[in-house]
Amino acid sequence: MKNSNRKRIPYKFAVISLLLLSIVLLQACGGKSTAANTTPTVLNYGFIGVNSLNLPTGAEGWGLHKGIIQEELKKHGIEKINPFGFPNGPDESEALISGRLDIGSLGDTPAVIAYGGGAKTRLVGQINNGLIAFLIGKKGGPTTIKELEGKVIAVPKGSYSHRYIIGILKEEGVTNYELVHMLGSDAAAAIARGDIDANVGFGADALSLIEQGFPLIHSSDKTPHLSGASVSVVTSDFLKKFPDFPKVWNEAREKALADLKQHEDEYYAFLSEVTSVPVEKVKVLYPISALSETAFPDNGQKQLEDVKQFLIEEGLSKKDFKIEDWIAK
Repeated sequence: MKNSNRKRIPYKFAVISLLLLSIVLLQACGGKSTAANTTPTVLNYGFIGVNSLNLPTGAEGWGLHKGIIQEELKKHGIEKINPFGFPNGPDESEALISGRLDIGSLGDTPAVIAYGGGAKTRLVGQINNGLIAFLIGKKGGPTTIKELEGKVIAVPKGSYSHRYIIGILKEEGVTNYELVHMLGSDAAAAIARGDIDANVGFGADALSLIEQGFPLIHSSDKTPHLSGASVSVVTSDFLKKFPDFPKVWNEAREKALADLKQHEDEYYAFLSEVTSVPVEKVKVLYPISALSETAFPDNGQKQLEDVKQFLIEEGLSKKDFKIEDWIAK
């Protein structure tokens, strides 16, 4: 009996040890699985512009077009990117607020207005600078800013061009005017009929009007302090699931930008297809030099501060806040 007991004791210890080891391994595997599953596998990405390629301009558009961004994000668990184009910034902001989008690239003005109004977003980066808006008069109508006194002006409200028109009218002392909300193609049709006196447009629609002989009253590149920029923002909910996302996204964008610069002619041809604007005009409207090299260029934060202050003074943004607090950490 004694010999039999001596043989069983080591066996019992062996069984217990194996059970304990199994529990530890299962806990470890379970922990890894939980951590891995917190990163979403799908990214819903919004941008400004509706086109047949369903892609934005800039490094983001090029990166998605060439598969560079998809490849980089796949390394971190994101298997699919769904791009969604929007006609203007306010519409995209609503999609971000409602949770239909995880990240969006849009004008700085609607992004600031949305955050000031309580949108739960965080700033990922400033992606370009120097967006041009064109102030165009109807044929036989106003040809100077002063002549807009008492006139009806169409503009996509809540956009960077909205900030531009308010700013330039204020600087020129024009106080009696009416702003009506219209998007590009609708405004182009309205000014052609003579229903409005002027239109603040950009891109292909604006260039088409100018080519048809509608007078160009002013353009925002003449007043750089009123020019627009674009930013990328991520929702707070998505950031909770993927805290490293801003770093991952910006690194992927920088790779796309580096590749873009090595294929400038191909990039401008891509832009021409996206915007329906001839290559020679694309180079003027969307120059590579306007794309930000890094997520936060040296003057980027100050420019956003100026945009925010202007919007608050004009009553377009509901509350003051620190740009630093908006940046995704």
